Amino acid sequence: MSKSIDIQINKMKNNSSQIITQTEQILGIQFPEKFKKTIQKFKNVEQDLGDESWDFYHLESENYIIESTKLLKEYFKIDLIAFAENGLGDYLLLLPNENNNSEYQDIIYVFWHEIGMIRMFSKSLKSAIKEGGYTYFDDSEGEFTYRIDELGNVIKGNESLEDYEMLIVDGKYYFDKFDKLKSEIDDLIDDCKYKKSDEIIEGLHVLINQPKLNYKTWALNKLSNIYLKGFGKKVNADIEKALYYISISNRFRRCQSVFQ
Repeated sequence: MSKSIDIQINKMKNNSSQIITQTEQILGIQFPEKFKKTIQKFKNVEQDLGDESWDFYHLESENYIIESTKLLKEYFKIDLIAFAENGLGDYLLLLPNENNNSEYQDIIYVFWHEIGMIRMFSKSLKSAIKEGGYTYFDDSEGEFTYRIDELGNVIKGNESLEDYEMLIVDGKYYFDKFDKLKSEIDDLIDDCKYKKSDEIIEGLHVLINQPKLNYKTWALNKLSNIYLKGFGKKVNADIEKALYYISISNRFRRCQSVFQ
């Protein structure tokens, strides 16, 4: 970083509004107006976005956004702004408009470091505060905006807002009706709701028959686990069914890898 930029950073006051404005000037970009109005109101580093806490360290370190952006840019080799993190290596990002790299979208993206993907997190920072955002689960086969492949190449995906219906039910945020169903089934299984076994299995088959691969493979793996161990008195362990469902899941994953 040049001395001139260092001098500009040192002149910043510990004030969210001024830090954001001067960060724009230093990076030569424009934050979305709605984003600026929201983030400039922050007074505490730790902010709850739904049920998860994210740290907005620009309130403690005036060059945080600049340094974090530099770090992620070196990794992905694309234009982006990194403005918050969760302490686990994951970052919240803004990406530029396709027709103007100096103007950024309202959509909030997230870099999940364990799977090397940038994915959509929320339609805006304000929405993320009210409703939360996309919660990471180990699904390397789902939709993505960017990802790093095994050779270190940056792959651009086709993820868009149109892929999601953005459901909000009882204050909970879901990308679509299948995400909602998946969450409900996961809770029933985790809470050992054996009396709901018919409902669980029926719901898993609904997820298998919808078009998105990440839901298919998740449901197939859940069915395999259910039949591997059994689930209450109504669903006995059945090793043949367990192996059958995991083999289909593996087949879907192999097919996906061929076309990526």
